[in-house]
Amino acid sequence: LGEVPPDLQSVTAIAAGPRHSLAVRADGTVRAWGDPDVAGAEGLDAVRDAVSVSGGLTFSAVLRRNGTVQVFGKPPLDVLQPPADLGGVRAIAAGWYHVAALLENGTVRSWGFGSRGQTNVPAGLSGVAEIASGFFYTLALRRDGTVVLIGDTVPR
Repeated sequence: LGEVPPDLQSVTAIAAGPRHSLAVRADGTVRAWGDPDVAGAEGLDAVRDAVSVSGGLTFSAVLRRNGTVQVFGKPPLDVLQPPADLGGVRAIAAGWYHVAALLENGTVRSWGFGSRGQTNVPAGLSGVAEIASGFFYTLALRRDGTVVLIGDTVPR
């Protein structure tokens, strides 16, 4: 994935994808490095209001200050674009080819390829405090200390 860029300063958030790394600077800009096909995604360098980032296999997801999400990278970007009605996002987590969003109200939404159930958020899932995604799954940590699996962790 290459060395950390020597001029990288004033970083407020970081993320690692399988093929690239990401950093959000205090001014809301995003810096990516690693696989040039992913890290050099068109439009990523134009972001000026990022809060956090998450890296998938060939894409980067960016959480913006206004609670919306934008995805940059290589195809299949049409499948990875967030739902049009998505807003109020507090956190994001990217997997292989899916993205999960933790909403301000403690619920989770997920989109992208769902062949292993990674986009099938259980009905009634609420009280979520944190999320993390792996290749084909997302984990949701509830405020009561329990963990819910969304998708499939078993390699095939």
